[in-house]
Amino acid sequence: MSSYDQIEGFEYWNKEAWKNFVKDYILPLYISSTKLLMLGQHLSRTVGKTLSAIEKEYLRFLLGGIDSEGNYTENSLALFIKNSFGIYVDSKEYVAYGKEGVNAYEYVKVMSSGETEFVKFLEKLSTLSLELVGKVELKPTEIKEEEVEELIKEPNKILEILGELFERCVQVTANYNYYTFFAISTRNLPYFYMMKAYPKLKENFDELKDFLGFRILFRSEAGIQQVKDIWGHDGGRICDLIFKLNELIWNNINQGSKLSSIFRFISPSLKDLRKEYLSKVEEKLKAIGWMDAFPYSYLSLRVSGVYVNGSWREYGVVVERYRGKSLYEVLNELSPGLFLGYIFLETSSSNYLDFRKR
Repeated sequence: MSSYDQIEGFEYWNKEAWKNFVKDYILPLYISSTKLLMLGQHLSRTVGKTLSAIEKEYLRFLLGGIDSEGNYTENSLALFIKNSFGIYVDSKEYVAYGKEGVNAYEYVKVMSSGETEFVKFLEKLSTLSLELVGKVELKPTEIKEEEVEELIKEPNKILEILGELFERCVQVTANYNYYTFFAISTRNLPYFYMMKAYPKLKENFDELKDFLGFRILFRSEAGIQQVKDIWGHDGGRICDLIFKLNELIWNNINQGSKLSSIFRFISPSLKDLRKEYLSKVEEKLKAIGWMDAFPYSYLSLRVSGVYVNGSWREYGVVVERYRGKSLYEVLNELSPGLFLGYIFLETSSSNYLDFRKR
C-alpha cells in the first residue's frame, strides 16, 4: 500500500498542522453553532407571554408565513423557528381569533415544545468543537450579544449562519478532509499497518500518541511483538473527539434524519454523507479484492499466542478461512477494512477479537 506522506497540505505528523486544522475547520463550527444556540435562547424569552407583551421585532419569528387558514407557508420564518427551536404560537388559534373579530395579540401565548433535535445537535456540535479548540490550546472566540441581536433585527442572516454551518459540517467530514479521515483510519488499527500508511508517525510516535490520544486496544497474551498490537483512540482526546464529531455530522445531515426539514431550507437535496463515504470505500476494497476477506456482518477470532485457533461469524457459524493462520497474517488481511472504517473492532481481550461491519 502507498503512504499518505505525499498529500499536499496534509501534515499529520506536525502539531502545528493539527492546530491549523482546528482553527480553520473546527473553530468556525463552534462559532456558527453557538450563535444559533444563543438565538434560540433569545427567542425562548418570549415563551409564556401573549403576543401583545413581546417586542414587535420578535413577532415575525412567530407569525411570519402563517396564511389566512392558519397554515405555514413553505420555507416560512415561523415554520423554521418552530422546527428548529420548538418556539411557536398555535397558528389555528391565532387565525380563529381574527375571524371572530377579536384581537389575537391579547390572548394568544407563545409556546414551547421543549428541546428540539436541532438544539440537541447544536449543543453537541458546540461542545465537541469547544473541547477540540481547548485541546490545541486555542482561545475560543467570544460570541457577543450584539451579534445575536443583529440576527433578531435581520432574520435573513439566520439562513446565512445556517448555510455556513452546513457547509462547514460537510467540509470537516472524512468525505472531504484528510485530518478527519486520519481519525477514522486510526480508530482501531494494527501498529504495523498504521506505520505503513503514516510512516512519519514512527519518527516521534511517543510524542504524537500523547498529543493525538492513542492507546493500545489489543495485545495478545504472547505479547512478543509490539507490531501486532491494535491501537485506537483514548476517550476525550483529539482523534477521539474528531471521530465523534464526524459521526455526529453523518448521523444528522442526511435525507432521513430528523433535521432534514431544517437543512432543506438551505440545501433542498441532502446527501447521505455516511452512505457516500462507505460507497467509495466499498469500491476501493472491491478493486483490491478485499471484500472476499470479510463477507460477513460480524467475525469473532480466538487468539492463542501468535496464531488464530478459532473463528466464527454470525450465529456461531465456524469460519475456516482464518483458523490456524498467524495473528500477523490475519490482521494484515483485515487491516484495509479497518483502515478505511468499513469494519471496526467491537470488543477484545488478550485472546479474543470481535469485528463488525460498520
